[in-house]
This record gives sequence, C-alpha cells and structure tokens, in this order.
Amino acid sequence: VDFVKSHSEAKSMRITWFGGEPLIAFDRIESLSKKLLSLGLEYDAGIISNGYLVNEDVAKRISHLHITSMQITLDGLKERHDSRRCLKNGGATFDRIISSMKLLREFAPDMRIGIRVNIDHENDQEFITLYKFITEEFDGKVSVFPAFTGDSTEKGTCNLYNRNDRIKFAIKMFNEHGLVFDSFYPQSFRMECAIRKRATYVIGPEGELYGCWNDVGNPSRVYGNISEDLTNESLFISYKTKADPLEDPNCLKCLLFPACNGGCPYERIKRLERGDPPADCPLIKDNIDNHLWNHYLCRQKSIPNP
Repeated sequence: VDFVKSHSEAKSMRITWFGGEPLIAFDRIESLSKKLLSLGLEYDAGIISNGYLVNEDVAKRISHLHITSMQITLDGLKERHDSRRCLKNGGATFDRIISSMKLLREFAPDMRIGIRVNIDHENDQEFITLYKFITEEFDGKVSVFPAFTGDSTEKGTCNLYNRNDRIKFAIKMFNEHGLVFDSFYPQSFRMECAIRKRATYVIGPEGELYGCWNDVGNPSRVYGNISEDLTNESLFISYKTKADPLEDPNCLKCLLFPACNGGCPYERIKRLERGDPPADCPLIKDNIDNHLWNHYLCRQKSIPNP
C-alpha cells in the first residue's frame, strides 16, 4: 500500500492477483483490496486461479473487491485434468472447479470468467469437446480459449507445440468448427507489454520486483524491491530498452510492423541474450495469405474475428 502511495501522480491502477495459487491467501487479498480501494484511485483487479478454493463464502466476498475477471486453467477433460492437476494426495479437482464456476456465476454474476486450456500434443484432441461442454454448461457465459504450453526451461520436449503446430491448430478450429481465438487479420491498435512500461511491476512474495512474471522465483532476474530502490539498475534498463522493435532492422522492413507490436519483448530479450535468430514474431506472419483468406471467410459468414 505504501508502494502504491509513493506513486503520487497515479490516477488509476489495476492489479492481477496470481501465484502459486492466490486464493490460498484470500484473506490477505481482501484486506489489501480494501486498503487500496480506500486510496481513491480508479481501481480494477483480475485474478489467475486454479479455481479449487472457491466456495460460497469466497464467491460472495470476491464480488465486493473490484475483482472483475478470473482466469481458471484446465488441462483437458476430467480424466486428463485430474491426472495432471491433482491434490497432494492424488485426489481429483475437475468436478470441484466446475462447481466453483457455478458459485461464481451465482454470487458474482458480473465477473468475467475465462477458461484457459493448456494445449500440447497429448491433449489437443480433447479441446473441442471441453469447449463444447463448458459453453453448454454455462450457456455461453464462460469463455474458453486455448493456450499453448511453453518451455521456459529451454530444454525442449516433444509434447510441446511449435509455431507450425499452432498455426495448424488455429486453422483446424476455424475450418472444422467455425471458431476463431486469435484474429486472422493484423490489429490496428497499439498497446505495449508490461515489461516495457515504467509504472508496471511484477511483485513477488517477498516484495521483490521483476520485469515479467516468467521470471518470478529466479533471483538473478530481480531488479528491486517495493521497500527499497533499484538493486539491479542495468537489468531494469535492459527490460525497458533492449526489446525495442524500432531498433531491429528485421522489424523495420517487415510488412506487419508496427501492427504486430514487435512480438513478445520478453522472448525478444531472451533470444538476443542467446544470440538466436528471430523467432518471436506473431504467428500470422508465417501464413499471412491463409490468414487473410480466413479473415475474408469470417466476414462472409459473420463469424466473430477477435
């Protein structure tokens, strides 16, 4: 709260509560939210959760904390999800998460709920069945979207989707089911990733500051703390400047730039550190003719194209 107060020029703020599992500390989230709301800023919050700890009491209390959205992760249909996201004793979680979403729809009906389904080569065939189940179970009031599991360890595994796999998955969802999760057309609006914003912070459990939540738990990527000044100024500056697509000759001559926003700045920085060739561009660049044709078909069939 003192850290927020130190930003005396701030007029608004948004918090994303995440973890680990943030609902383990729901009482702390509630107390902090009330203190932050008392500061008089325009305030909004979201939460990323596994959904397991949502009971009737939490569902009733959460609606008063300006938490307007919740992202819940499923790893497939019941059998596969329970095999991957089980309790410490091996117990199942899928059915309770579905019950949690029903409680949120009942007691916090204005909250936007998004189901992120982690996709890899073991569970990809289950996605459309899970999509239809959630959509029908909640009358289309809970969104479902695919997310492709990444490899932050850089060790690699054959189960993960590569760029070509992701493109094929998107085209299959459209051709076979009429579903579009990422726009087939380059977006014209500009936005910047949090990693390059001066007044955006990723705060760890001890108050440590990171540039990206992919870094949380890695002491070498800490650049400061909410209770003190910068402890690693060079790291902080590299996050804000190193990923500038305006300094990348490949970006400057690219057809999609600047509509693509230059891709993921975190991936760009990691690539530059490794000395690898460009690989952080948006997927549309690899198959633009097909994407533009599908965009045309979306318009013809009045299918929403994000």
